[in-house]
Amino acid sequence: MPKNVSKAACEKFQKYAVELINSGTDPEDAQRHPHANACADCSQFLRDLTIISDAAHSLLPHEWKSVSRPN
Repeated sequence: MPKNVSKAACEKFQKYAVELINSGTDPEDAQRHPHANACADCSQFLRDLTIISDAAHSLLPHEWKSVSRPN
């Protein structure tokens, strides 16, 4: 974690990122968030979360019907 980024800010952003991914919103919206630009750890967290979400969506499409993921 960069020195100028607090643990609380990371926790808040990561919660936001999970909610954003769960909502089906384009993950690029979170990548434009100022915290994602300032914190390499959270930016990587968001990339990892997106990969996991996309994989789950492709493996279990029926369970994810209500979640519309952009292509």
